[in-house]
Amino acid sequence: MSRDLDDLQLFPSRDYLIQAARFLIISAYFHRSLQHHKTVGLAFEMAMPSTNHAWIAERQVGLNYLVFTQDFSPVVPHDLSEKTPFIKILFQLRDSNTVEQRTITNLLFLSANYLKDSQRTTPNMRLLIIGGSGLLGYKTAKLAANKHQTFATYNYRPVKIRGVTELKLDKCDRTAVEQVFQKIKPQAVIDTAALHNVDYCETHEDEARRVNVEATINVAEACRKSDAKLIFLSTDYVFDGKKKCYDEADEPNPINVYGKTKLEAENVVKSAGIQYVISRPAVIYGWNPGELAGLKSSSGKPMNFVIWALAKLKNGEQIKAVTDQYSQPTLADNLAELLLAMTSSDIQGTFHTAGKFCVNRFDFTLKIAETFGFPNDLVKPAKSDEFKQVARRPRTCCLNVQKAEKAFGVKLLSVQEGLALMKSQQTTIEH
Repeated sequence: MSRDLDDLQLFPSRDYLIQAARFLIISAYFHRSLQHHKTVGLAFEMAMPSTNHAWIAERQVGLNYLVFTQDFSPVVPHDLSEKTPFIKILFQLRDSNTVEQRTITNLLFLSANYLKDSQRTTPNMRLLIIGGSGLLGYKTAKLAANKHQTFATYNYRPVKIRGVTELKLDKCDRTAVEQVFQKIKPQAVIDTAALHNVDYCETHEDEARRVNVEATINVAEACRKSDAKLIFLSTDYVFDGKKKCYDEADEPNPINVYGKTKLEAENVVKSAGIQYVISRPAVIYGWNPGELAGLKSSSGKPMNFVIWALAKLKNGEQIKAVTDQYSQPTLADNLAELLLAMTSSDIQGTFHTAGKFCVNRFDFTLKIAETFGFPNDLVKPAKSDEFKQVARRPRTCCLNVQKAEKAFGVKLLSVQEGLALMKSQQTTIEH
């Protein structure tokens, strides 16, 4: 194996492919038959293209790759549907007669080395996800099932996730929390469970404090006793929206009960004497079987904004969306990938983890309609004062996410990228 990635003229960059290699799955045809290679527990399906061109395609938000022959005949790994869309990236082999086979072999060898490095820093751990029936908890558990011994809890909405052990848990019950931790002995905990309905929190302040603050005390204390790292989900609503764009060093100043309770919970985590990461996302969206089935949360919240908007658009109903509230919608799949990176890193602290760019709700809704093929004229602009919202919202709450991207090596997606990925998953969800 005297040659390496310099044998390829690559687009995108060589460094990008090296970064991707730790999650690499390579597929193509070799004499029209498959050769299976097991490397660090993952199967690599290897083959040799018959011409001097091949295609690498990025799968969803994870860094999994496929190689196609020129006639675009892929070998599909276990977890992919033949209908799965891919972003095609072309590269060319310099000398198809002498380099082709060695190049693919070297890519396999490179990915094996990176997988070994990854296993040294990211061992198969006992991972507990609190709130597994919610959108983010579900996506995180589903993604984690292939990497870790994964446990996910639910309270009001039962959940079934392949490869995951589901447990019923009310995290407000300290004894129940302690029992779950004693049984599982988790090494890392991702706490996504909270009272998220902003207006409901405003009129149920005691309940909001019990779920968002006191229950976090229970979880943090259990993490301390178990020596488990805690990844805690907070919110952009810890800010008042007056500065417009915030980084992690800015002083929080929440203007509603939801934001206040989440900030209190952040302080609980920081003072608990544990390893922790605080994640601040915004407007999380994506497909969730529970929401699609109409199962409501404890606060009566039936579905995330995108699923709600799609239901309206599908029925031909108009949607009035505000032009004077800005935030950074976050694809749950993308955030789940970032949360798992946090569990396996030694890095601690508070990180902004929202989508890449800030948009108002009107433009977000227009992009939903455009991406899913609905008429734009169903989306109408409005001002915040036209709606009777119980809780105040920050008008412009944009987050600088560069710190998180740099620390954990996960790219956070824009609205356009996130919705395109969600659209690509639609066929699988519907069937």
